[in-house]
Amino acid sequence: MSNIGRRGALGIGLETAGSEGTTTAIDMYIPYLSCNLNGKHTVIADVAAKGIRDTQGNDSTEGKKWGEGAIEVVLEPRSAPYWFGLALGSVSSSAGTGIHYHTITRKADNQPLTATIYRDRVVDEVKFPYSVVNTLELNFADDVAKVSVDVLSKFPTAESDTSSFVDLELFTFKHAYVEMAISGATSTLTLREFTLNINNNAEVRHSPNDNDIDKIVSKGFDVSGSAVIDFETTVQRDAFKNVTKQSLSVVFTRSTNVITITIPQFRVDSLDIDTPNDDISAETINFVAEWDSSTTSTISVDVENNVTSY
Repeated sequence: MSNIGRRGALGIGLETAGSEGTTTAIDMYIPYLSCNLNGKHTVIADVAAKGIRDTQGNDSTEGKKWGEGAIEVVLEPRSAPYWFGLALGSVSSSAGTGIHYHTITRKADNQPLTATIYRDRVVDEVKFPYSVVNTLELNFADDVAKVSVDVLSKFPTAESDTSSFVDLELFTFKHAYVEMAISGATSTLTLREFTLNINNNAEVRHSPNDNDIDKIVSKGFDVSGSAVIDFETTVQRDAFKNVTKQSLSVVFTRSTNVITITIPQFRVDSLDIDTPNDDISAETINFVAEWDSSTTSTISVDVENNVTSY
């Protein structure tokens, strides 16, 4: 019987330090927009000459194995700390009265935070241990805010689970605002679209005696993005021309749930100004986050929700 992917499920659970690569319990089941996380395998071919014209012999064998793929979800206050935590590497939580507070920061060393990701594909159920977020993209315009992640992992194992879901608390464009500040002067932007990119430049490493991955290393850390706003002032034009350093806050708020993304210092790396004859003039601010010595940070994410800890 044929099936559609919508009948499947996605779940996640963070692995503990020292137990990376061992499947852990699934903490949350997350509705998803798309998911193509799959096992990958490089076959070692038998191409030795054997007195025949055929280039492929019959002694091919297993080569390197790993997991890889992309997941897209809506930005949601309870599940967002998983994706941002995996992208940045460190999550700390403190309890409040009904509302709990989570701070997500860039980890200093090269060992990424890892998770077990569960996929129910209707025909089978598999878990991807040692799942690492290599890149993350946050985007919103005039629809729901979305998060897309590229994941690397160990090769999946067959393991079942029982999924259950709770109602989503969606963040749309009406729940978001973006502020930029230059020399303490803060302005709220008239946004058309906003994109944030986090890149860990992760590398999969294999070692002798096992064809599954040995470890994944997070290398150079980069944060960049873009904001499309109405061209109403020369502030960003001048900031681009003079390489003026700015700060940036992106805030999503709905009832008691809040996500605040802070970039303490960035530069406008390129600026595109578009003045169409019959539409509103706009400028696209392409920015690159810089390490800020006063806050010792490139980016941080604060989340307020009803989840005790991650």
